[in-house]
Amino acid sequence: MRFSGSMFGLFVAFVLFVSFAAAVAVPYADADPIPAPISLALPAAEDGEVAVADSDEVTAQATGIYICRDTNWGGPCFHPNGPWNGGPERCYQLDGSASSFGPDPGLTCNLYTDGFCSQFAMAMSAIRYPGIPNLGNFNDRIRSFQCFWL
Repeated sequence: MRFSGSMFGLFVAFVLFVSFAAAVAVPYADADPIPAPISLALPAAEDGEVAVADSDEVTAQATGIYICRDTNWGGPCFHPNGPWNGGPERCYQLDGSASSFGPDPGLTCNLYTDGFCSQFAMAMSAIRYPGIPNLGNFNDRIRSFQCFWL
């Protein structure tokens, strides 16, 4: 079998790419491990109403995020509370089915299309109360989020 000049060039490029990818994939021995994201799954069935804290009741313990499977706050929804500081250890994973997203008063959140809160996958930023009832082009595409106290 004979290789033409362009086929040989493609072969060399492929070999170099594979060699580079293998070298990049090896982690440094002293590298800090990336914290595992915290998974949150939307409920599968409608279980009734979910309470959202009034602005007078907002505390570090009571503040959460209101997330719904359907647009305009429809379908099954849930309201996880949590310690919000936006550090890498506070990257929360979603199952990719969110259509409405709203932080309680006092928080601002960033949404990502990957499961690791990667800056390269940021879909929406600085989301504040009352949130977004229709995620539009990012409907059913959000895989993680981070929230910060204002």
